Amino acid sequence: MSDTRRKPEVAPPPNDTSPLANVSYYKPGTPMTDNTYFYVRPSKEAGGFFTIEDNVKIVLAWGRTIEEIAVKWHQLDDQKIIVEKLVRQGSGSSHRLLNLI
Repeated sequence: MSDTRRKPEVAPPPNDTSPLANVSYYKPGTPMTDNTYFYVRPSKEAGGFFTIEDNVKIVLAWGRTIEEIAVKWHQLDDQKIIVEKLVRQGSGSSHRLLNLI
């Protein structure tokens, strides 16, 4: 089957688990209320998805393993810093693969 005929992936629902990692970004000269926040959340049950969500619980990316979600987490960080020219204000993680340098 060709790529153009595949069904689009459907995002899993947001996880209501405690975040493994979090980060915030801002554009210089804008109010703090305009900051962008992201969280990595683990699945509640085995076999579920890790998710990257924003502060209103919209799922931006997902993966089955911590390694898979870590790659997407770092890609999202690169997008925000390099392409969108936002400043990372703070980040935290309880897993070494999710640490942002």
